[in-house]
Amino acid sequence: DEGEARRVLMATYAIMKSRYTEASHRQPAKAELAGETKVEAATSVAVVACELATRITTDSLHRREASAGSTGATKLEMLRSWEEATGQVSDILDHAISTLQTQGATMLLVDILLLKADLLTRIADADAAAKAADPDALSDENVTMAKAAHTAALEEVTSVLSHASRCATALHTVACPPFDTLHLPADEVPKSGEESEENTGDDAP
Repeated sequence: DEGEARRVLMATYAIMKSRYTEASHRQPAKAELAGETKVEAATSVAVVACELATRITTDSLHRREASAGSTGATKLEMLRSWEEATGQVSDILDHAISTLQTQGATMLLVDILLLKADLLTRIADADAAAKAADPDALSDENVTMAKAAHTAALEEVTSVLSHASRCATALHTVACPPFDTLHLPADEVPKSGEESEENTGDDAP
């Protein structure tokens, strides 16, 4: 049951957040005795957050699509639920990202930033499509507001992707530093003007 799965994930996420808070305030020397370091706790939070945010988004998109054409109280309840769910997705991912940022650039941070960009794009596109198909929102003022909201959402996506790109660049720089920054042994550093042995052999004319 999808609803039960979400409830279990939400409970697990709350536990992981609590454990991260405890680990953050724990003396480093006591971390090993406690069995969980701050880095390990942050990783657990991020992994659960990714799954939970994905499930909430997928469920919300299905509900928004299924409620197309609804009116009155049903429509208002759908919109309230949609706003609550999409806000929850942002809050969950933002918290996970903030816990990971204390470690610097990591592949997990890049992955969760890319996930956030993907989910925000899906939410923004679904919201724009629903508003475009809503006969009550076709006035010039509403259309303008809808376009502005969609543009703002995509600008946030661009910002998230830029963050992911900076993290990926930092990781690449660490893994593949520029040649002139490498600390090579003295006997491996090429000398300026040194001729190769193949050009100075005894069989030269």
